Amino acid sequence: MIITRNIGKRPATNTTMKIAIVDKQLQKTSFSTEYPIINDVPPNNPTPYYNDSLQLGTNVPAQFIVMEINYEDTLDKKKYTQTYYMKWEGVTNGTTHPDFTHLTSLEDKEKIEKWFIEFKEKN
Repeated sequence: MIITRNIGKRPATNTTMKIAIVDKQLQKTSFSTEYPIINDVPPNNPTPYYNDSLQLGTNVPAQFIVMEINYEDTLDKKKYTQTYYMKWEGVTNGTTHPDFTHLTSLEDKEKIEKWFIEFKEKN
């Protein structure tokens, strides 16, 4: 489950979350989705995303996760985008590594940014 939270002072509207999971070689996308949030998202409101149909194998290699959130401010109607680049260590012998962690390598971030731009153009 991924939980986001509106930390602004006003509600967000027309919110869409895009999530893409790709192997560390940036060759195979294992999951992608676009998730619209129909209701306004009030300040300090948690917004969970989960997919019960996602089945993980016994061994899943490390992956990169990209999450992009697009939203509009309800008062000034400005549109904003926030993008998060994370990594996940996958599943080893049936044991799921539970946490997504933020990237620590600028080189990885630059590679994933480029990949995500191309990914969005194709999808």
